[in-house]
Amino acid sequence: MLYSQKLIDKIENAYYSALRRSKDQNIAFDLDLNYLISIFPNDFNCPALGKKMSLKDSLNNSLIKKKRDYWPALDRVIPEFGYINSNVRWISMKANYAKSNLNPIQMNQFSEWYFSACNLKNLHSIKFKKLLLLYKELSATSRTHFNPSKLNKFNDYAYMNYQKSLKKKIRINKSTNKPYKIGDRENGMILYEFGKNISKRQGSNKGYLVEKWHSIKGKRRKDPNTGKYFGVGDIRDDGKIFSNYELTESKINTKGYFFEYWHLPEDFLKKYIKRTLVTKKINSKKNNIRYEIDYEYAVSIFPNDYICPVFNMPMRFGNQDRSSSPSLDRLDSNLGYIKGNINWISMKANWTKSDLSYDEIINLIEWYVNTAHKALELIEKESIK
Repeated sequence: MLYSQKLIDKIENAYYSALRRSKDQNIAFDLDLNYLISIFPNDFNCPALGKKMSLKDSLNNSLIKKKRDYWPALDRVIPEFGYINSNVRWISMKANYAKSNLNPIQMNQFSEWYFSACNLKNLHSIKFKKLLLLYKELSATSRTHFNPSKLNKFNDYAYMNYQKSLKKKIRINKSTNKPYKIGDRENGMILYEFGKNISKRQGSNKGYLVEKWHSIKGKRRKDPNTGKYFGVGDIRDDGKIFSNYELTESKINTKGYFFEYWHLPEDFLKKYIKRTLVTKKINSKKNNIRYEIDYEYAVSIFPNDYICPVFNMPMRFGNQDRSSSPSLDRLDSNLGYIKGNINWISMKANWTKSDLSYDEIINLIEWYVNTAHKALELIEKESIK
């Protein structure tokens, strides 16, 4: 089948992105560009969700997530096994985002939770049992043969261009004619951190990485136990929880440090639940989603043990690893935020469920359990060679 140049460009872009990610995360990379072209679905259907994929604006990453939902994405079926030919598939961005970095154990946990929450029988439990046995068997053996074998490709012209493009996301300091860096001073302020997202606010920083500045007259106190700055959710010896620094000149103490906000656990929980509800209410109104819950109800259904009911993992507000932060999820996305339809689950679980419909979740689970089993069988054969 003949493919358009636009599709070839997309596949090459995914290839080099995988190459970069394998280096950054120290995971296996042994992909062949021609192989990636050969496995692209002829009918452009996403095998995980059964919907058509589109190449429209697929090289423009600045578009909002909704418009990127059905772009093609290169997915690692078993994340920790890396980018090797037998372990990659083309699926839509929406499916890739939902699947995230779940391994077979976590996907099984999600499947069990979802069917239980919907009061349905998990029709895939037997398939998952066979999948988990094979997964655990392969995970227990050495996988040295999956180590990156094409690291020399990092000298490729296209990869170097990709790296250069990342630097363009940092605003240029006009006084030095170089990209801003942590510690730069300007107008009595000091740049202390870059955000992870591109700024959308009007101003000189629009279109560049978010910048965080504070007055040069004050400094943030560090945790004496770790030597690092306090982060949201850090717990003090007296049990109080850190919320934030007050980075204004009026809140600098006699020792030159910015004021710190510490809360009792119940007050900290109250603050972040209220903040979550405000955000959900605004977004619901904006997107015409039904919203009929109050603070008392949201608190009453919050897990007392802070354990995510999907992955049985501890949840923590403000954690730098956002995957473990509590999030308010709609079991049926179409019903909105109403009593009986919401649960507190981890962001990791919420990313998986996303705003998928019931049918899409069923399709995703069925695709995953079948595809993961085939991938593991291929990996097992390759490991014997």
